[in-house]
Order: sequence, then C-alpha cells, then structure tokens
Amino acid sequence: MKHLTLISVILALIFLPACAAPTTPSEPVFAQEEPAPALAAPAADLFPGAAIRFENINIEDGLSQSVVISILHDRQGYLWFGTEDGLNRYNGYTFTIFKPDPDNPNSLSDRWINVLYEDGDVNLWIGTRLGGLNRYDPDTGTFTQYRHDPDDPASITDGSVTDITQDSQGRLWVATEEGLNRLESDGRFTRFLNDPENPASLADNMVLALFPAQPQGLWVGTSEGLDFFDPQTGKFQHYRHDPENENSLSNSTILALAEDSYGNLWIGTGEGLNRYEPVNQKFTRYIHDPKDPASLGFNAIRRVLVDANGIVWAGTGVSLERLDPTTGKFRHFFSDVTVDSSLSSDSIRALYQDREGILWVGTWGGGVNKYDQHKNQFGVYQRDPNQYPISLNESSVFSVYPEADGTVWVGTFGGGINRLDMTSGEAIAYRHDEADSESLVNDNIWSIFRDSKGVLWVGTEGGLEKMTAPGKFQHYRSDSKNPDSLTGSAVFAIYEDRAGNLWIGTGRGLNRYDHTTGKFIYYNEGKPIPGMNAIIDIIEDETGDLWLATFDDGLYRLDPQSKELSHYVHSEQDPTSLSNDSVLALHIDIQKRLWVATAGGGLNLYRSALDSFTAYTERDCLPSDVVYGIAEPGDGALWVSTNFGISRFSPDNHTCKNYTVRDGLQSNEFNMNAFAVSPDGLVFFGGIGGLTVFDPRALSANDYRPPLVLTSFSVNGTPLEISPGTRQITLQWPQNSFGFEFAALGFSQPERTEYAYRLDNFDKDWNAIGQKRDGRYTNLPGGTYTLHLKSSNENGTASERFEPLTITVVPPFWQTGWFLGALAFFLLGMVYTGYRLRLRVVVHQKRELERQVTERTREIEKLFEQTKELAIVEERNRLARELHDSAKQKAFAALAQLGAANGLLPREPEVARTHVREAENLVHDVIQELAFLIQEMYPLALQEKGLATTLREYVFEWENRTDVRVSVNVENETRLPLNVEQAIYRIAQEALANVARHSHASQVEITLTYTASQVSLNITDNGQGFNVTQKPKGVGLRSIRERAESINGRVRIESAPGQGTRLEIVILL
Repeated sequence: MKHLTLISVILALIFLPACAAPTTPSEPVFAQEEPAPALAAPAADLFPGAAIRFENINIEDGLSQSVVISILHDRQGYLWFGTEDGLNRYNGYTFTIFKPDPDNPNSLSDRWINVLYEDGDVNLWIGTRLGGLNRYDPDTGTFTQYRHDPDDPASITDGSVTDITQDSQGRLWVATEEGLNRLESDGRFTRFLNDPENPASLADNMVLALFPAQPQGLWVGTSEGLDFFDPQTGKFQHYRHDPENENSLSNSTILALAEDSYGNLWIGTGEGLNRYEPVNQKFTRYIHDPKDPASLGFNAIRRVLVDANGIVWAGTGVSLERLDPTTGKFRHFFSDVTVDSSLSSDSIRALYQDREGILWVGTWGGGVNKYDQHKNQFGVYQRDPNQYPISLNESSVFSVYPEADGTVWVGTFGGGINRLDMTSGEAIAYRHDEADSESLVNDNIWSIFRDSKGVLWVGTEGGLEKMTAPGKFQHYRSDSKNPDSLTGSAVFAIYEDRAGNLWIGTGRGLNRYDHTTGKFIYYNEGKPIPGMNAIIDIIEDETGDLWLATFDDGLYRLDPQSKELSHYVHSEQDPTSLSNDSVLALHIDIQKRLWVATAGGGLNLYRSALDSFTAYTERDCLPSDVVYGIAEPGDGALWVSTNFGISRFSPDNHTCKNYTVRDGLQSNEFNMNAFAVSPDGLVFFGGIGGLTVFDPRALSANDYRPPLVLTSFSVNGTPLEISPGTRQITLQWPQNSFGFEFAALGFSQPERTEYAYRLDNFDKDWNAIGQKRDGRYTNLPGGTYTLHLKSSNENGTASERFEPLTITVVPPFWQTGWFLGALAFFLLGMVYTGYRLRLRVVVHQKRELERQVTERTREIEKLFEQTKELAIVEERNRLARELHDSAKQKAFAALAQLGAANGLLPREPEVARTHVREAENLVHDVIQELAFLIQEMYPLALQEKGLATTLREYVFEWENRTDVRVSVNVENETRLPLNVEQAIYRIAQEALANVARHSHASQVEITLTYTASQVSLNITDNGQGFNVTQKPKGVGLRSIRERAESINGRVRIESAPGQGTRLEIVILL
C-alpha cells in the first residue's frame, strides 16, 4: 500500500503538469558513459539569446511511435530510440523496428522501452516496462530475455526496468520499481532491497535513476532520497531533503542523475534541480522563481544531461530547460506551432548527446527533436513570443547597425527598432505609438546609422528619425510645400562622407542634410538623378566622389563639388557594362575597389582603369544572382547575402563557399540594406526569418568521421542476413548477382553526404553515386571480388574506413579449375594416344592408315545422318543453315583432307599424316558443333531450372562462341507452362543466331519481364541494323513469328541501317 501511494505521488509530480500526457511510470535518463567530444562553443553561447532551432523526426519519417522515452548512440554508429511501441534503430535515413514476437523466444520481451544502455563489451541492454531486461546481440539480431520470476530469488526483482548502468568494475546494475539488481557473470541477479531494520540498506525499493561513481561506487536515485552504494562495505549512505538545511536536497524524489566534467553530480528531483559537489558535500538548489524569468521554469525535473560544453539540460513535463552554470541563468524552450524550429512537444521524455555533438530530445507525442550545434555556428535572432525579451519582436529584418559596446540596432519591417544587447541576448523594442508624438513615426525601418557626432539616425517608411533619448525621436518628413524638407518619405540610405556631410537616399532622390540649418538640399540641378528614383545605398570613394545605388536605374557617380554626374546602366551589346540596373548595395574593399550588388546580375567589380565592370554570377559560383549585401570582415574575403543563402567570395581566385538554411541561417532569403560588420569583426545579415550573425574566424567544418556500414545485402533480389562482423560472402552460381545498401552514420546533415563504391577485380574506378546509397552487380563471372565503400560530408570530411567485404562467386563446375584441368589432362592423353597410334600406322602399316581413312569417312557420313534427323525434328531451316555454314563445310573439308592423304600415302607418308591430323581436327569441330545443336534441340534444364536460369546458361555458352557481350535482366520471375517457356527459349536462340550471322554487333541486352497478365522478351543489339520495310532474307524472322503466334504472342521489330535492332515479343497469359 505504501508503494502504491509513492508511485501515485511520483506520477503526479512528473505527469500532471503535461495535461495531455498519460500517467505512466517515470523513465530516468540514461547515464552517459561515453561523453560526446568537446565542441567549439556553439552559437547559442557565442551569441547569448540566439535562437536554438530544433528539427523534428516523427512517425511520418518512419519512427514506430511518437513517445520517445530513451535514446542511445551505439559504438557501431547507429542511433536507437525506445518508444512505447517498439525499439527503433536509425541510420540517418531509415528505421529498423524491433517488436515482440510471441512465436520467437529470441525476440524483444516487451514493446514499451524504458531505458537503453551499451556496456563495455558492446552489448546493448534494453529495459522494458513489463518485460524485464533484454540483451541484444548485433551479430545474430537476437534478444536474450531476463524476466522476473517470483519463484526464483536470483531473477530480476521486477519486470519494470527504470535504469541501467555499469560501474567502474564493469558490473551491470539494473534499477526496477521493486529494488536494485546486479547482474552476475553466471546470469543470476543479486538483489539489493530496503530493509526497515537495516539503516544501511537501500532507502526505498522504487529505484528511478543510477549513475556510476568514481573511482568506485554507485549513485542510486530512489523515491525516498539519493543513496551512495559503497561496494567495499556493501552499505548505502543516504541523502535526503532536510527542511532545516538549505544545503540539503530540495526534494527526496530522485528522478534523474548526470555528472559534469568537474565531478559534480546533477540531480533532477520532484521539486527542483540540484548540484552536488562531492568535495564539500554540498547541494546547490535551482528552484522556480515566478519573479525571475531566468530561473528554472518548472520544478519537476525528470531528465538531466550535461553536454560536452558543460551546459546543463533539464527536461520537465512542460518545457526543456537550458542552464549555463557560469551565469546560473536558465532559458526555457517550448513547443510553438507558429515556429517551425521549436520543440515538437513540451513534455520531455529523453535527453541524449551523441558522439557528433548533436543533442537529441525525446518527447511525449512529438517524436524526437534534433538540436545540431554545428549549424549554430550561425547565431539567429528572430521573433519568438515564448522567449521575449530574449528575442526580436519581429523577424523580417531590413537594417542592422552594430556598435562597439556590443549593442546592435536591428530595424524590422513592422516591428520598429530593436536594441539588441549581444552580451545578454535581450532586446528592447522602440515602436510607433499613436499616443506618443516622440515615438517612431513608422514601424517599417529601412536604414540605421550613427554619425560622427554620436547621433543615431533611423530611416523609416515615413521619414527620417533622429534619436534624442532612448525611445524618443525627432521627425524629419517629406513636405511638398517645404523645399527644405526631404524629397521622399521612405529613407533607404543614410551616409556620412569624410567631410562630415550627411547624405540621405530616399524613394524620390538624393538629399544632403545641413547640420547648421537643419535643412535638406535636394540634388536635382540640371539633369542629374531623376526625382522619382529610389536611392538604395551611398558610398564615397578615395577621390571623394559619391556612388549612388538605385533600385531600377543603375548606378550613378556624383562629384559633390562640380555636381558632375556619370550614369552606368546595363547594355545587352556591351558585356563589360553593369550587369543589371537594379543595384542593392555598394562596397569599397581594402584595396579601394568598388563592388556592386545587383538584383539579378550577381556581383560586379568596377574596373576604374577601363571604366567597365566584371560580373560574377551563378555561372561562376554564387548561389544566386540576386545579391542583397556585401560585408568585408577582414578575413580576405567578401561575404555576400543573396536570395539563396550567403557566400564567402574570394576576390583573388573568384571561388565561393556557400551556406544555406541547412547550415543554420535564418532563411535562404535575405533582405536589402540588412548587412553590417561590427567593430570586433562579427558579420550580420538580415532576412525574412530574422538576423543572422557569425564570426568568420570561428566557423569550422564538421570534421566528425562517421562509421560507414553496410545496411543490407541481397542475392538475386533475395535479402541476405548480414551482421556487423560480416567480412566475407560466398555466392554459388547461378546466384551470381547481388545488390547492397550502405550508409554513413552521421546525423548532422545526412542528406548532403555523398557516396561511392568500387568492386575490385571488376571496376577500374570508383562509382560516384551522389546522395544515392545503393549499388548492384549482375551475372558476375566466377572469381573473388572485394567491395569497397566510401562517403564524405558537404565539407569533404571522409567517413571512417569501411572494412572491405570479400565476395567469392563459385562458378559452374565446367568453369572450375579441377574440371578444366581434368579436361586438359584428358585431351592431352587423347592427343598423345592419337599421336602414338598415327605414328604406328605410318611406320608399320600403310594399310592401317587406309582403314582409319575409311572409318573416319563413315563417321562423317553418320554425323550427316544425325544432323539430318535433328533438322527434321524441329529446326529444319535454321539448323540446315547452321550445318551448311559451319558443320557441313568442315565435314567436306575433312573429306578433302582425307582424300589428299589417300593419294599421298604411297609416295609421301609423312605429308599424308599431316592431312590426316587436319582431318581429325575438323571432325572434332563438327562433333562440338553438333553437340551444341543437340543441346539447343533438347534444353532439358528448362523443366528443372526454369526459363531464366536456362537462358542465362545458354547465353554464357553463346558468348564464349561469338565474343559478343550479352546482359540478361529478369524482372519478377515466375514459372510458366513448359510449352510457353520452350517457345520463348527457342525465340531467344533464333534471335541470337541472327545477331551472330547478320548484325555485326558487339553488345546485346536481353530483358525478360513477367507481370500477372503477360510476359515480354526484349532483345536489343548495337549492330548494323536493316531496313524493316524490305522483305527479310532467310527464315529466321518467320520462324520467330510462327513460334510467338503459337503461344498467343505478338512480335514487334524496330531497326534501321546503322542503328541496331530491337526485337520485342509480348505473350499474353
């Protein structure tokens, strides 16, 4: 009864705050034995307050269920997700799901997975809700079950496993809701239970969390406090909440444990997060304070993780909490359907950091979320209602102005100005207020600038603003009745030249502000800048001339003293002219060169000596020809924002390194005017999704080398079970075709990984297949092959070396060495015996030679009779032609040789013997050809092996006779009536015979396709072809048509001289 009450209390602490979550037992976080490698400080730390963006993986992506309770990255490289309905293995692309099978005792014992753990021997341990403990063997793909047996005191104490860990001595510890268990080497369990009579026993039988202590011992979290187990004494030391001691635990219900790099233990309880410092045995509490938004967001902490950078993550039922231990401040993360990159659910069930540094967050109902810190080298500030004031009040950014003190002024479209403090991440918004005449005149901000006198100027849609105090502005508007006012309301550019003149670019031309009189001078004398033209950007060159970028009228060069104006526009007839008339930004680099950003013409470099332009566009390397901004932070490159990400452009060698939203940018689309470099070298680009900031000096490539694994292997289309240790596969002919799939187990951006493979002893070079991950080889000859695989990420970092796979193809017996050796020995014996016989005849008996001549003549006549009989049975026309073309001619040649020998025998026996030997060779050839024709007549293998295999065997023999390469592809093979298979086989024979006789082809492709309603045979060669309108010679095609019609088939022939021939036979079933 006591235990039921405790369980109810714990469930209430954990699950009641998440209204949608069901009441289920708690699942403590897996204690990470192998910390992820230390990473460079992520953007969220380089730029406090920058957005943390999550990617969601859910059932639509193949996950078996949306409640992810446990996560593990195994040493082979796979990610494992334990859910309420199955165990999932993930390779970055697809899931393999394991569930219980009642008919298989070696399957998983329960579908609800509470905890995952990999021990030092690379065994995967799975703790379930009702089925006890499981051990997975990756080599066999089987599970060993350890279940609770009430009649066996050496079994596990309960079927509900809540945590698993291994101590420093390598012993496995298993926590359950009914006690603590240690698995011994003999497979039996030693139990540790609460004994009310023994104060040094376990504090309570409900054990919820475990963590190994160093150098020895075990931390045990129970529903009645934190215990430390000393293996030397076998005693438990208790730590409990003491209301009178503020240095004690904040609560005695221990839900999660983790450890930082300093050896401090972090403890998630039912009432707050605690840090225990073993050195001084002091607990520090982190409790929710409603008055402090930077305090813990919610007190019931059921998951704790300390990442590789020392940041503490805590999962609650209503939020994900991020604690920076150096500041003691928390950030809170929630699910928000209006923010694509938010968490998919507020109820956190699992926290894990893999070896690549990626944080994985398992949720209730939202699957798993991925936080890739590699992408957060780019900090992003955007609107997030759940984070404000640690966010902008609007995401569409059109201007940015960083200052030396870490303040960044961010102009938004619709949200006014945000004063962003880069040290804290907090933003203060200044907006238009109808009730305040000194507020901003308009919330659409186009430009921001602080002049040499320290005045902050703001260009808006409604005029020019001068900040007189925080949030207070003096307004300068366009007034058609006042010639000294601005000429246009929309102020796109504010610039101060070296003489201290303040220039204002508006939607209706250029103005200069007179600080003394407070008046604006409009530059419209003579025929300068059209009054309706929008000035987007202004810059001064080393000669003192002003360059003016216009929205649709090209580029102007103004001499402020002489008022002389030069105009540059695009000309279709002049490739050295400006590439586009819409100019969005100007920049003069450290070498005093002018760069021009255009909306459609890419990036232009002005060649002052030639008064011409050189354009760099998508054809060179830019991601887009729409260039919004240019920044030069001093790293030897120009950084440009575009309509498809940003690019690091090298002016010296004209190369680019491009970045997109997949690398962590706010969006692929940026905005004009929104670009700047801070005094300390940070680069800012604004776009439709917020403000992107980064330090070019701190950008680093993802150098993680993921394991490369073979994920599947099939032989002739049939899957073959392989294990991680498989290094050799043997195939027996005719099973000599195989396919495979493979994956690099890197999870940062798997969609950008590129693959290649090579089969030694077959391929000369690597087969580069891009993002594809599969390969196939068909009809491999007998031999030994080695399969090599490789991959690389978007930065060119290669995967770990793949241990090559040796594949042995055992050939048919007639291609084996022993058979060929025996055949050679037999032939040599025959030759030797024949030689002795011939020698004896020549030397001793002329009459014996005459007898042999007569006997050979009878054999030839007999062979002619056999040939005639075969032709009569079925293949009269074709076999007659074959015999005429080859066998008959050779037979006549043999007779001629024998006749010559007979005439020379009395006079020149040695010469006669030469003719006899030649006759014997010709007779041997005739026997070979007749044997092959007999095989064609009686393909006995059809009935035994089927059409596809018999056809492959025939093609193999035919290739050896003709030196024509043939590929055979069979799709959806099935058995047909014998008469149909015989007819198709004969048609293929006849077609190949025509190829050999007439086509002069070097390659033939045969495709045999089966469907439910028909079977089709396609034979295509690359030979000389023929005119299908002319009547064909011979009987070959007629024979094919007759055979096809006999089995309800139709024939289609496509051919033309010089274009090869395609024969299609379709048989309706």
